[in-house]
Amino acid sequence: STMLSDLTISYIRVRKLFIPHAAMVTGMILTLLVDPTLEWYKIASIAFIAMAIKNFVRINNKHVFNPAAAGLLIGAYIFSSHVSWWGSSFQYSINFNIQTLILYAILLSPLYVSAYRMRRYFSILSFFVVYIILNLINSGIAINILPATLFNPTIIFFSTVMLPEPITSPSGRNKQLIFGTVVAILNFILTLNVIAGKIFIPDSLIASLLIANLIFFKK
Repeated sequence: STMLSDLTISYIRVRKLFIPHAAMVTGMILTLLVDPTLEWYKIASIAFIAMAIKNFVRINNKHVFNPAAAGLLIGAYIFSSHVSWWGSSFQYSINFNIQTLILYAILLSPLYVSAYRMRRYFSILSFFVVYIILNLINSGIAINILPATLFNPTIIFFSTVMLPEPITSPSGRNKQLIFGTVVAILNFILTLNVIAGKIFIPDSLIASLLIANLIFFKK
C-alpha cells in the first residue's frame, strides 16, 4: 500500500516513475507499529496518508515530517486508534535467554545504518540518556525500574529507527544533541499531560518526534 501510494502520488506530482526505496522503508516501519486489529482499508489509508505527507508537505523539495510518524499520528486521529508498537515490543523480557538475545540483536541491528552509516549517534544517545533520566526522576529515583527502561524495545526501536530519519533530523553534532534532548523532553511533557490536558494524543513519542521535525527543519 505504501509503495503503490508513493508511486501514484509521485507520478501525479512530478510525472516520473522510480523505485520507491523510501516507501519500502516506511512500509516496513508502518507494518511494525500500526494497530494490526484495524481493518485493511484503514491500514491502507494510513499508508496513503504517510506518502501524501511525504510528497506534499515539502519545503525546498524536502519533506518536513517523518512520513511513517505523520501517517501513524494522523491515521490514529481519523480512526480513533493508538500506535501499537506490536512488532518491536512483543518480545520484551528482562529474563535473558537465547531467544531474547537473538531478538534484541535483531532489534539493535538498525544501529549499523542510523548510527554508523548516517552518523546520527549523537541524537540517539542524547534522547536515550535524557529519556532514562526523566523516567528515573518521575519514579522518585527508583533504580529498580532502570533495567525495564534500558531494555524497553519500543524505546530502542524509536531511538534507532524513527528518531534519526536522515531528511527530517539534523546532521550536525550539536544540533543532534539538542534534537534528541528536545524529543525526550517533549515526550515526557506529553506523557504527563502537563500541557495537553484531556486532548487525545495517540502516541506521545510519535507526537514529540513530529513537533521536533518542525522545530529543527532546515530550509
